[in-house]
Amino acid sequence: MSYDWIIDVLFWIAVVFLIGVYVSWRATRLDRLHVRVETARAALDAALVRRAAAALELAASRLLDPATSL
Repeated sequence: MSYDWIIDVLFWIAVVFLIGVYVSWRATRLDRLHVRVETARAALDAALVRRAAAALELAASRLLDPATSL
């Protein structure tokens, strides 16, 4: 009696398991990248808000000539 089919089944189970591990690893990396991008985006947005506030404050301070204040 030949048991070659058992070896084939075990092989394909191992292949499916390894593919699952690889996909899980890639999904984890993608999730970490997403967190980094969102953090950077929030930091850039906060910096832009601070810069806009500083520009408005400078324009309203009358330290600049009227043409530059626009």
